[in-house]
Amino acid sequence: MKKTLILIIISFFFLANANAQDLKVISATKQDWSGGVEGNYGTNYTIVIGPVSKKIELDSLYTNILGIKLIPGSNVNIDTVQKAYIIYVRVMHTEEDLQYLDRQPPVIVSDRFNGGGLILYRFKRKHYSLVVKELQVLEPLAYP
Repeated sequence: MKKTLILIIISFFFLANANAQDLKVISATKQDWSGGVEGNYGTNYTIVIGPVSKKIELDSLYTNILGIKLIPGSNVNIDTVQKAYIIYVRVMHTEEDLQYLDRQPPVIVSDRFNGGGLILYRFKRKHYSLVVKELQVLEPLAYP
């Protein structure tokens, strides 16, 4: 009985003391697409990170050209099997968007950002970042 109680206390201690560095990228993909209405095209981003923690608040995702607010239930969902966050963002580009982006100075989010993406999040009220080193490029989709 005493050993079981000690084991439960130690297990609870490790679970309660999860830290921000425990968050890791499990997978990250990027898939360009085109079609639908003439001239429509864009990119789908799917990034899976884990483990899930009630103390982690995902804030935003940055890629080379844009920043996206992460909203639970909208572009962030929890996979209960993998115990991971699934970030899914679908970006649509138009010729007007590209002209606007060409005129804008690049946004530098962090000097440490050198990769496929950057996820900003809060853990116990402190701000952290997680670099997505590389986005695996999938075959482009062509919608009719």
